[in-house]
Amino acid sequence: MVLELVSGFASLAFVLFVPGYFLTLGFFPGKKELDGIERFTFSIVFSMFSLPFLLLILNQVFSVPLELNSVIYSIAAIILIGLISYLIRIQKISVPSSLNYFFPKIDKNDAVPIIPKFS
Repeated sequence: MVLELVSGFASLAFVLFVPGYFLTLGFFPGKKELDGIERFTFSIVFSMFSLPFLLLILNQVFSVPLELNSVIYSIAAIILIGLISYLIRIQKISVPSSLNYFFPKIDKNDAVPIIPKFS
């Protein structure tokens, strides 16, 4: 009983925070762009918007059934999109110069670390 409750809260926290956190890293990779509470809030808001929106598009447009696998793959896709965007913006991945408009570069020293420091 307790293990189910703990795993349920952990799953809910993961779904409501992690995809949005990686999208937040992609949109706002600089340390000075957002402070901690703003980054946390944007992470939850981006997760609450992006996951249902992606699942709705997959279900209505591409007729993908809403099952556990489709939800897990959607979460993984959102995390991957945010992570790739973050790595492009901090210049760990190079892209053609024609895409610099979509991915403005920032200095690596000014970037937020992927794993947040709670201090």
